[in-house]
Amino acid sequence: MYFGQMALKYKYGEPIKYVEYTKEEIETWGVIYKNLTSMYPTYACREYLENWPLLKKYCGYREDNIPQLEDVSKFLKERTGFTIRPVAGYLSPRDFLYGLAFRVFHCTQYIRHSSDPFYTPEP
Repeated sequence: MYFGQMALKYKYGEPIKYVEYTKEEIETWGVIYKNLTSMYPTYACREYLENWPLLKKYCGYREDNIPQLEDVSKFLKERTGFTIRPVAGYLSPRDFLYGLAFRVFHCTQYIRHSSDPFYTPEP
């Protein structure tokens, strides 16, 4: 409920609070990170591959570090005009698309459960 409460208390325009992730969450992130980054050369689009080194440099993307939404939001704002807004969970398609129309990407902060790191209940 920690992440949900943080999202519900968030006010647009304020900095997104930094999260202190647990050791288990960081290890789970590392498993997912390793798996996905191994597929980038084959499946990632050119634009993503061009920005990947910048995400690592400016947002702290690493196997042993979960990037903070505030850092990613600042990066996206500079590069695309988009910002991130934390949410507690599923949004209706209408609300999600409405955010995109105003260059706001809604995003949760929780990390998947370590027992099944490649599954998320969210669509």
